[in-house]
Amino acid sequence: MKFKPTSIILLLIALMPAIFYTIYEFLSLSETDKLMSEIYEKQMDNVLLDINQSAWEQMSNWSENFRKYFSKNSIISKDTVSRILNNEPALHCVFVTDSSLHKIRLFTSPDTGNSLPMNNFQISQKLQQKRPDIDRMIYRKKVGYDKPVTFVLASGDQEILSVLYVYENESRNTGIFGICINSIRFMESLPIALEDFSQEDVEIGIFDAQTGTILDRTGDISPDNAASVKKVWLFPNYLIGVKMKGIDLNEQVKNRFYNRLKWTLFLNSLFIITIIVLYRSIRGEMKLTRIKSDFVSNVSHELRTPLALIRMYAETLALGRVKTEEKKLEYYHVITKESERLSHLVNTILDFSKMESGNKKYNFQTVDLNTIIKEVMEMYSFHLEQKKFIQNINLYPEPLIINGDSQSISEAIINLIDNAMKYSDEIKMIAIESGQDSDYCWVKVSDKGQGISSADITRIFEKFYRVSSHLVHNTKGSGLGLALVDYIMKAHQGKVLVKSKEGKGSTFQLNFPNIKK
Repeated sequence: MKFKPTSIILLLIALMPAIFYTIYEFLSLSETDKLMSEIYEKQMDNVLLDINQSAWEQMSNWSENFRKYFSKNSIISKDTVSRILNNEPALHCVFVTDSSLHKIRLFTSPDTGNSLPMNNFQISQKLQQKRPDIDRMIYRKKVGYDKPVTFVLASGDQEILSVLYVYENESRNTGIFGICINSIRFMESLPIALEDFSQEDVEIGIFDAQTGTILDRTGDISPDNAASVKKVWLFPNYLIGVKMKGIDLNEQVKNRFYNRLKWTLFLNSLFIITIIVLYRSIRGEMKLTRIKSDFVSNVSHELRTPLALIRMYAETLALGRVKTEEKKLEYYHVITKESERLSHLVNTILDFSKMESGNKKYNFQTVDLNTIIKEVMEMYSFHLEQKKFIQNINLYPEPLIINGDSQSISEAIINLIDNAMKYSDEIKMIAIESGQDSDYCWVKVSDKGQGISSADITRIFEKFYRVSSHLVHNTKGSGLGLALVDYIMKAHQGKVLVKSKEGKGSTFQLNFPNIKK
């Protein structure tokens, strides 16, 4: 189906509603999904905030317990501190010093023993490096703002984080104590403390920031499928991830997008198919209207030519201008033949109309196909001789008995001969041949005319269709001849076969079912 530029423009205009609808759907879908994603991310961030705050509160509870103990007891009991440490597996050790940061007392948990990776002197050196931060911490504490100082006391397989706090003893002297936390143990104990956050619809996981190793989780969450991931405030080398159980929002948004996309494409496809069907229907109607207009024009010409000849010869005879009897007989003969031609054209149109409406009546009887061919050739011999056509007639030597309507069969053969005459150019030759085989009795009508292209040969039996060639512009016709032949052969339960080659001519063969004599 070829589209002209005007047709493409009209088609695009018709498709504009579908285009605008698609754009609107995607824009509204994007805005909705963006809003849902923002809400979801805020919810996940809130969960992570609560988790980090919970971890920080745990640290604050430890610091308050130790601050109260160190503030009220000038003499610190090693057993008491060890007992506190023993109740908290994540606590590695605690040390206490004065504001000079030189005199350090170190307390370790029972299971730590001598495994502390640093001694008192090394801890003192670390504290001296943090001296500016510690001084600011002391100052903030005096003005009522308590913000601890954190630093990594030891790293490696056993990363120890030290959190420094300020306290005042009974003598109003300022002291510093540090809580040393085993990061791995703290992270491993965190999920137990966070069970309240892991509700029916939330999954939480703790991961190593460097390797992505999963330390613990409350579902099938991983660094790859977590909806949101944040660093742990106390331990930046560890991450907390969170997502909804089952399909998270990102997956839901994706599924929703694809579902809407499928429906939008489906609706647009239906719309486009409807537009194309309507376009083809309207295009077909316009083409049929044009063909009918050409048909009326062609038929008018076909009627005008024999009528003009009949009128001219009849007026000549009526005015007495023809003097010899021989000439008069010639004029009478022309009038008779043109009348037959006119009748043939009118009958063709009437027969086609009856066939189209299903009202055509056939008089089937046993007939000889050879006899019908001879009668047609006797009637058409005058036209063939006038047009200087060579006639090659080769009929089967025996009668070809078939069951058919003689008038309709004659009409089919006449139409084939008429086409052969119209579309023969330089070589004017028509061959008529008949024969039979086990299934059919047949008649062939061949010419040496222009032939039919492979593109046209599949459509030549369509009503009003005419082959596109230079001869069509110079040869008038109704475009019903071959359509009528096709109708007649179907009514006789026969076949019409075509063999043609452009520039070499055509052969039409009518096959009628053979019957026993």
